Amino acid sequence: MQKLAVALIQVALVVVVFHNMACSGVRVIKRSEPQVVDADVALRARLESLRAKGPLHFESDTDTLTDPSKDVLHEVAQEMFAHPRTRVIVTGHADERGDTAYNLALGERRGHAARTYLSKLGVPPGRVRVISLGEEQPLGAGHDEAAWAENRRDEFTFVLLTPVDERRADNDADDAAPIRVAAAAN
Repeated sequence: MQKLAVALIQVALVVVVFHNMACSGVRVIKRSEPQVVDADVALRARLESLRAKGPLHFESDTDTLTDPSKDVLHEVAQEMFAHPRTRVIVTGHADERGDTAYNLALGERRGHAARTYLSKLGVPPGRVRVISLGEEQPLGAGHDEAAWAENRRDEFTFVLLTPVDERRADNDADDAAPIRVAAAAN
């Protein structure tokens, strides 16, 4: 009987120890989750402030990047180096002058100018997607030089991949299902 009592006490102690270990493990997980969420929130805020430094503007009928545009692209590259889960969608725009096909081609050339510059800075081209919108989403509502200048631009939408999507993107960038972190303002 005494052996049985000792065995029951030992089992009870083991149960208490494992219970305490399990409970302390849950607390550690709960403490670490907000840090991950906080890091993502901070990253999203940095990406949004970087997006707000744009758009990149162009002279009429050209896809040549200006020095201020290159400065913004340097900051974009630094952020992308620091955060490998970050991708960027560059949307190229044109003013209303010219036909639709020409403006779509010009918007694409402008988007590719930003992508090429980022690539020269070391950003893998697979992390930068280009979309041309031509004259379809103007910022400037007028039909004068001020409005046209405002509409000749590249805008950024940053995308933060989940860890699973990041692994998939390494295999095939076009199949990743991203989570958008900042939408371009139009």
